[in-house]
Amino acid sequence: MRKLYLLFPLAVLANQISFAQISPNISYNLTNVFTLGDNIGIIKPSNSGGNISVAEVTTFAGNGTNGSQNGLGNQASFNVSQGMAIDPQGNIYVVDVYNHQIRKISPTGAVTTFAGSGVQKFEDGTGTNASFNIPIGLVCDSSQNLYVVDSFNNRIRKITPTAIVSTIAGTAIKGSTDGTGISSSF
Repeated sequence: MRKLYLLFPLAVLANQISFAQISPNISYNLTNVFTLGDNIGIIKPSNSGGNISVAEVTTFAGNGTNGSQNGLGNQASFNVSQGMAIDPQGNIYVVDVYNHQIRKISPTGAVTTFAGSGVQKFEDGTGTNASFNIPIGLVCDSSQNLYVVDSFNNRIRKITPTAIVSTIAGTAIKGSTDGTGISSSF
């Protein structure tokens, strides 16, 4: 029941802000809301007179142009960000779809490439020695492992906190076969 009370103000706050494009969002320490989107146009906070004040909307990372630049805050660029997870240390992991990478944003706003060579192919490995093909989503578990949907490789990939990328499910062959690990298909 407590979570309901904590999430309700965030839902109301999100409802008070009009975006030019709908984007996924996630709460962070129950005080901030992060929203992904490359084509967000005009951001117009509004308040219909309720008890919840309108929050300031700022850019935490990225500069609005397509690219794959690492850097601090708006010095960084992404090429269609989709999918986001936050670890217990406050690092934000973002799927950079058309750069075929997983990017890490520190609590200070420093953007680095955590995994993915930037080449559209399949390869397990460590950090930028691994490759993805249109990754589209990810989650973080309690051990700080990331699980990535590698959509055009038809696989689920695991990334450890030390950036070791391995395949845990799926094969190169598109399908819908139930099974364990790499004997399954998507």
